Formats: sequence, structure tokens, C-alpha cells
Amino acid sequence: MEEYSVADFTNKIKNMIECGFPDNIAIIGEVSGIMKSSSNHYYFTLKDINSGLKAVIFKGNATNIKFIPKNGDRVKAIGKINVYNQDGYYQLIIKQIEYDSEGILWKQFEETKRKLESEGLFDESIKKIIPKYPSKIALVTSENGAAIKDFIVTINKEKGKFSIELWNVMVQGKMAITPIVNTINTISKYTDRYDVVVIIRGGGSLEDLSVFNDENIARAVANCSIPVISAVGHERDFTIIDFVADRREPTPTAAAVALSSHYKEATHMYRDKYRRLLNLMEKYTQFLSQKIDLLSLRLVNKSPIKLLFNIKTNLLQCEKIIISKIKKQDL
Repeated sequence: MEEYSVADFTNKIKNMIECGFPDNIAIIGEVSGIMKSSSNHYYFTLKDINSGLKAVIFKGNATNIKFIPKNGDRVKAIGKINVYNQDGYYQLIIKQIEYDSEGILWKQFEETKRKLESEGLFDESIKKIIPKYPSKIALVTSENGAAIKDFIVTINKEKGKFSIELWNVMVQGKMAITPIVNTINTISKYTDRYDVVVIIRGGGSLEDLSVFNDENIARAVANCSIPVISAVGHERDFTIIDFVADRREPTPTAAAVALSSHYKEATHMYRDKYRRLLNLMEKYTQFLSQKIDLLSLRLVNKSPIKLLFNIKTNLLQCEKIIISKIKKQDL
């Protein structure tokens, strides 16, 4: 049995893979999860129905490429297979890339978007107003996702004063479509129970978020009798329900902030007013206290007892003067 260190084994695999293919091979697939790094390299995955292949366009090659693909583009990427030693995965280092055709998912997105927009489902005039101070919201998401944790942590941090009722659904894959539609339709009946419906999901690739591009879900959101906030994916991600919802927030965290912001502002405002009221009451109390002291002094000076005491004192003084004069005359 042969033994290898991790580095030796990875190098062996690297040599087998890199030497097993020519320097230039062409791979056809759909671009997903494209990201530009701080070093101006482009990373993404080339996908088809069954598989995915990591790919990278390094900065030096990017200057020679006619176009940078976007999510959903179907492309023919020409380059060399490389094994990245540090993490032990293989990737396609792209030297050239050609536009092949629109990816299936992106094409479906654009077709659905055009259809619903032509029906007026995106019009601002039909958007419902999100209440400034909701008391109860229906949260539509997966109870196992990271999004719900971020959402609740932010609500607590931002001092949101409303209650949350979770409607647990799958948020990925075709199997999630019917449960999401049924959930939204059910929630729509509880207009006396909920003030807002919030649909959240963490970020992901175009495939991961594609469930929220489904026409049936979009129509359920548009027809919901309760105002709906869509907060699906990252800031750069857009789905069809973002356009039909009454408000789109770029992330679940942003939705939590938006729902809590008025409560937070009101809390600060009432605290300031409370402090001002306390100061005014304290000053007024001091003013009244001083006024009472002055009135008390005036009452004391004007009281009958005080007057009688003064008269008595004057009489005694007069008596002393008279007695003194009489004694002087006798002498």
C-alpha cells in the first residue's frame, strides 16, 4: 500500500489532471454565482443540468476577453484545467470566452418578467403601504436557514416591538413552489391577524434563487391582501417577486432594519421627550417651591398673631417710656 502526504498526493493528482488534458479545452455551460474579487479576478461556476465546474478569469486574461459574462449566460469557455493545491479542487483557468446563448434560467426569468410587467403587476400604483408600526408579521422562510437567525438578531438589536409568526417552508427547488404558493394564499386570509408578510432567504446562485422567479409564486405575492416585503438573496440579487412585492429589501437584515426603524426612532424620540418633561417638571417644581416660601413668609408677616405681637411689643415699649418719664419728674 502506497502512502502519501496530503501535499504529495495533491501534486500527483495535479500532474495527472493537468497533463491529461491539452492546454486549451473548450467547456460549454451556464454561468452561475459570478463574483469579482478585490484583485479584479472573476470567479464563477460553469453548470449544466447535472454538474458544475469551478472557473476563473484572472485579471491578466480579463483584459484580453471581449466580454465578462453575467449570471445565466450560456458560454463556451476556452482554457486550461488546473488543480488548486491549497484546497485540492480543480478549476478551469479561462483564456477566452464566447457567448453561446442565453441560459435557460435567465431566459425564463426575462420571459416571466416581461409577461407580468405587461399585465401591470409591477405598477407602483397598486403597491400597498407598509405600516410604520406593525404589531405582528408573518415570516415566510425555512426554519433551518441562516436568514431567519440574522433577521431575528437584527430585530432584537434594532428594538423592533412587533411579534413574529414563522411559516416554515422550503425556499429552494421546484418542490418548494406549491408549498410557498399555498402558504401565501393562506396567510392572505388573515388580514385581521397580520400587518405585513415578509419573505426572506439568504443569498445563493441563480439556481438557488430560481424558485422565487416562478410565475405562480409571483402571482400569489401580487394577489396577497396583506402588504408583502420581499427580502431574498444579497443586494445584487433580483428575483421576480422583488418586482411584484409591495417593497423590496436587498437582504433579510435590511428588511429587519426597515421594519424596526420607526420603532427605534420612536423610542429615541420618547426618551428625549421624557427627559425634557422631567427637566421641565423639576424646574416648575422648584419655581412653585420658591413661590410657596415667599407666600408663606408674607402670610407670616401679615398674620393677626404677628400684628398683635407687634402691637404688644409697641405697647410695652411705650409703657417703659412713660414709666421712665414719671420717675424723672418725681426726682
